[in-house]
Amino acid sequence: MHLERPGATINYEVSGQRGPWLTLVHGSGDNLACWFPQIPAFSERYRVLTFDQRGHGGTVVRDSDFSLDAQVGDVVALWKELGIDRSALLGYSAGGRIALELAARHPQEATALIMANAGLPRPGGAPAMTEEQRQQMEQRRRGNLERLEREGMAGLFPERLTSVFSPGFGERRPDVAERYREAWLKTNPEEYANNQRAGMAVFRQPMSVDLSGIRCPVLAIGGLYEAQWREPATSETFRAVLPQAEIYIFPTGHFAAMEAPEQFNVTVLGFLARANA
Repeated sequence: MHLERPGATINYEVSGQRGPWLTLVHGSGDNLACWFPQIPAFSERYRVLTFDQRGHGGTVVRDSDFSLDAQVGDVVALWKELGIDRSALLGYSAGGRIALELAARHPQEATALIMANAGLPRPGGAPAMTEEQRQQMEQRRRGNLERLEREGMAGLFPERLTSVFSPGFGERRPDVAERYREAWLKTNPEEYANNQRAGMAVFRQPMSVDLSGIRCPVLAIGGLYEAQWREPATSETFRAVLPQAEIYIFPTGHFAAMEAPEQFNVTVLGFLARANA
């Protein structure tokens, strides 16, 4: 399904026929098809909204606006289109930043917040990334653009496979790796290149709202082997920003939802039940 927005056409899907709403926000480079380990379990209890962020999947951007405000506005527009007045939020990786902003800007609508392997803004309004992390991300972005021009999305996948999973996962589970590859290739390389040229604006912006206004229960999920992506979810930075959060660390890499789906799904559903979301 598609929602027409000023400057963009947002691709989205709804799964499940009953229950409260749950909105899933994917990470950078991914798309709604990458939630395949979660949709069957989540849609039994929830009506699940998935969508392609700007520059991903089947979403088309015509105005070159990849800002955080635009990304948050897309979700709010989808909620309005579907008549969603309250929803739980699950954001993975860069999608966690969008979910975090949504929960802060719309506390009446957010029933629960799950930050899955997601970065956090630093205390005092500083940007979410340190200067060293920003430089590493910028170097990765430039390399991505070069490979996209030469090889399309397929050229980015080998590095992706080794960076988001724990060491050796692709060899242990080639079936999961191949299904992830099929989902990954659903993103239009030209749209993703435009997103990369915009400098991954979601990462660069400091928080524009006060996180103390988040009223819903919060769950944070981290991976034991994701140090190359961000600080562990148990860090003092995390506790300083969202001290009320429950924290779980899985024996996985960055993409815990795909590497350990059974454990991930049980943890998320149990949290949502406790939160009455």
